[in-house]
Amino acid sequence: MNASATVLIVDDQEAARVAVQMLLRRDGHRLELASSGVEALACLRRLPIDLVLCDVVMPGMDGFGLCAAIKSHTDWRDIPTVLLTGLDGDDYVARGLAAGADDFLVKPVDKVLLRERVQELLHVRALDREAGAGGRNVEVTRRARRERKMAERGLTRDERELVDLLLLGRTPAEIGLARGITAHAALREQEDVLRKLGASSRVELRRLFL
Repeated sequence: MNASATVLIVDDQEAARVAVQMLLRRDGHRLELASSGVEALACLRRLPIDLVLCDVVMPGMDGFGLCAAIKSHTDWRDIPTVLLTGLDGDDYVARGLAAGADDFLVKPVDKVLLRERVQELLHVRALDREAGAGGRNVEVTRRARRERKMAERGLTRDERELVDLLLLGRTPAEIGLARGITAHAALREQEDVLRKLGASSRVELRRLFL
């Protein structure tokens, strides 16, 4: 557990912000609050943030817009970003994937699930940092493990390249540019490869290849 992590909670409803704050405070995290996407971006510029929990429905810049802004910024794109939404159906998932969201939680959020998901994402974040600090040997080991698992799932070369881009935090627009296809086509490929791997989000994808 990364008890010294800083979590940014973004919601235009004060009661919702405080509820999440009180829930996560017991785990020893540093907690920052923002009431809008614009305020959240200002916080990201000012502080090192380890995880973002963001409501989807907000006036002005909504959660999808904030997520896209985070994932398109070179200094922030590796920050795990979770969208909290009361929206129903698959549309919000598709929009969240398009924005680069790492995971989704449906409101009202189960308290136990939220705490578990935060701990898991922070653990993955810590492992990524350790891999970066460990240099080439750690990365070679992790890549060999990833290649073995992708081969076991029968992924094609193009699908393996797509997984690599997803693990780097690239958005569908960036993946489309890299692969010479439209962002919409890249999103469909992303959904297909996640389904093939039995993952519903980027965090599940990262968990699979740890």
